[in-house]
Amino acid sequence: MTGGDLASVAAIYLATIFSPGPSTMAISATALARGRAMALALAGGVWCGSIFWSAMAAAGVSAMMTGSPALMAGLRYAGGAYLIWLGYRALRRAMAAEAPAPRAITARDLRMAFLRGIALHLTNVKSVLFWGALFSLAVGPEATPWELAEVVVMCGALGAVIFPGYGVVFSTRRAADVYARARRWLEAGFGAVFGAAGLALIVGGLSR
Repeated sequence: MTGGDLASVAAIYLATIFSPGPSTMAISATALARGRAMALALAGGVWCGSIFWSAMAAAGVSAMMTGSPALMAGLRYAGGAYLIWLGYRALRRAMAAEAPAPRAITARDLRMAFLRGIALHLTNVKSVLFWGALFSLAVGPEATPWELAEVVVMCGALGAVIFPGYGVVFSTRRAADVYARARRWLEAGFGAVFGAAGLALIVGGLSR
């Protein structure tokens, strides 16, 4: 692969990671509601999930997965159910008249946020499809193992900056002030988006 090829892959990845999706929305919502530390922990889990799927695609595993309808259906239903659960939690927060009283973030809270980030990205069927398409179309079958590793490392480095970046941007004082004023509307919006995305995954799987 030439430098131009890598730049093209980077551009495709950046366009995807900057597009609103379940993972980036979850990081943003967590930053607004729980603060920077929790958002960064969640972002770390999302990043690990992204690295996992990119490595699986480089190894050809994602291509085998997409060729298994039963496996992809299971992943689709699991991801849809998880998104609906996230939507339910956001809607419950939206219905609360007052925001929960702030409490100290514990190490267990951070671990759970990290694990939620991993679960969110590992059950994201679109991530499997994206990485499979990226390595099949943008990288190509003629790429050497070293070139495949270059793509994984490059995208991993970009993700290591951008995923936490969402947590930093949405945990600023200005963002916190906006959230405090419009908490119920924002949580209702997050709940609706997560719920709709989850239902779309499940209904899409049933219609196949």
